[in-house]
Amino acid sequence: MASHQRQDTYTGLTRDQEESQRLNLQHDLYVKSTGFHLHPRIVATLPADAHIAEVATGTGIWLRSLVASPQSCPGWKYTGFDLSAEQFPPQPERKGVDFQILDILKPPPEEKKGKYDVVHVRLLVCGLKGTDWSHAATNILALLKPGGWIQWHEGTFAELQFLQSTPLTPYPSASRELAQYAIRTLNEKESKVLTADVLDLPQTVAEAGFADVERYSFSSDRAEVREMREVATQVEIGAMVVLARYCARVHPEAGKSQSEVEGLVEKCWGEMREAGQWYCRWDMHVVTGRKAGR
Repeated sequence: MASHQRQDTYTGLTRDQEESQRLNLQHDLYVKSTGFHLHPRIVATLPADAHIAEVATGTGIWLRSLVASPQSCPGWKYTGFDLSAEQFPPQPERKGVDFQILDILKPPPEEKKGKYDVVHVRLLVCGLKGTDWSHAATNILALLKPGGWIQWHEGTFAELQFLQSTPLTPYPSASRELAQYAIRTLNEKESKVLTADVLDLPQTVAEAGFADVERYSFSSDRAEVREMREVATQVEIGAMVVLARYCARVHPEAGKSQSEVEGLVEKCWGEMREAGQWYCRWDMHVVTGRKAGR
């Protein structure tokens, strides 16, 4: 990473191949859960030559999937921004997406201002704290053309629930304990993964200068996608394992040693063999808003 860049705030979640695979699986879950790549209210306004960007793009799976989706138009252009290039796919897999380094907590360079019709954001709740949310929203506004859209998708992971599918299913106590430890530690020690930040996102976006702000809220286990419950559980427990290991390593004073966390992890994997009999659920929020001027 170049020396002029700030420290990566991708808290606890590594940028290795395993995490890239988890992000790609997570993408499938979220597109099926929302029912869209781009919210229909956005698609209805886009020109044939729209330029669509994503910040914190990671593997670029959302953009690469959008390229191949029915929502895409042949004339659209795509740019994926991230603080790190570590998860950018190799050139043959980029599907026409231009990948670039950008720190969304810094004002964008002049050549990128007012350039994009849409900026997509998804799941920064582990990376943002305090005023970071408003700084990110303000800098996204600067990237957009007049009339351009923000689409920001977050989840209330601090309210993660563990539910049994049958009356004979053992309760996943170890998975719940591990998740609660990770979330509590990140809340208290780093002011991250806070439910209030997600619930206040429409206000944050509006205060940054966006107009026509709307929230679309739904559950990860809504009836139409119940078959995705096992995938949702796999994705979320995988994330919680990595976050718990991070917390034990970085915040040893928070109540669990690394060996204690590893013991819980082993129990989690045992419980995961019963996934489908129990599952995780949380609420999702997609916030959209438009830059004034067109």
